[in-house]
Amino acid sequence: MNSLGKITIPLVRPDLNRADLEQFLQQITAKSLTDITLVNRWEEAWQDIWQRHSVAFADTNELFKNLKKLLNWQSGAEVETSPLLQPIWREALLNSWLTPSRQPLLNDSGQEMWGRQNWITTNSPVLDLIQHNFGLPAQPATGRKHCLEDISAIINPLPTTGFANIQIVALDGNKMVQGGATSLVLSTDQTLISALKKERKHPPAAGVCALGLSQLSRVGDLMGRRQQLADRYLNLYNQNSFTLPPSPKTGRMWEAFIIQLPNQQKRQELQLFLNKAGIGAAPPIWYHIELDQEESCLNRLSDHSLALPLYASLSDAEQKKIINRIHRWVDRDST
Repeated sequence: MNSLGKITIPLVRPDLNRADLEQFLQQITAKSLTDITLVNRWEEAWQDIWQRHSVAFADTNELFKNLKKLLNWQSGAEVETSPLLQPIWREALLNSWLTPSRQPLLNDSGQEMWGRQNWITTNSPVLDLIQHNFGLPAQPATGRKHCLEDISAIINPLPTTGFANIQIVALDGNKMVQGGATSLVLSTDQTLISALKKERKHPPAAGVCALGLSQLSRVGDLMGRRQQLADRYLNLYNQNSFTLPPSPKTGRMWEAFIIQLPNQQKRQELQLFLNKAGIGAAPPIWYHIELDQEESCLNRLSDHSLALPLYASLSDAEQKKIINRIHRWVDRDST
């Protein structure tokens, strides 16, 4: 509920069905909260998707502390990250006594702003943590021994992903696949994964694994539905009132659908117009980021952009209402 009335089409809605919930309930009512057989199945499911060895943790803090120990990263070492680094990774880095080294985006194009960063090479960071922002594949960084690739917004491999020697995943209720804050490390280095399993003290709970496995069993349908909804949004009638997000030929995952307005005032006007109709549109950056006057592309993403509802459970009727409402605003704005 907001001051304007009830939001009937939320910005984010977990894509859960009855089968998902039944699998979850079955496990949380069992005698033990941990089932190593389910943990193994959860890890194997990711291995099958990415063709890499995997290990699952209950949280990201233990994941990073163990990586730091096994890869001999020193306390205080800098990690070069995206300006849009997710809070869950920032917290895990800091709790492991690693320092996120925020690097600016280099140019002002929309594609760069939404994920295809060119990275500034420095000698101080011990590794790169590359994040595929909003499901748009980022370019690989070069020149350092270790590169972590956050695939939480990708799920299925794309031609331009999977370049790092280590992939990391963090799943929660706002992700395309729910995983109860579980996290994973994937790598072609079987020795590293085996060592991480020996160090692990807290595997994911059985209920989390059961829920995740149920969703992964239909991940093709979930991602296909998101693509179908995104394709409709990409045909929005806009009369140059806003800019549509990039859709590269090499593909992307539609974790979010974000349009960019000419200025903050226009973004606020469209957001209010949608909210009045019960549509939960909002700026895509819900967490604090440090803005720099020289980084106009990052400032525009923070102030001028608007995320539209996009999830597999969004019905055709709900999306039609959203599209019709946007078209009404465009007609008003262009007159």
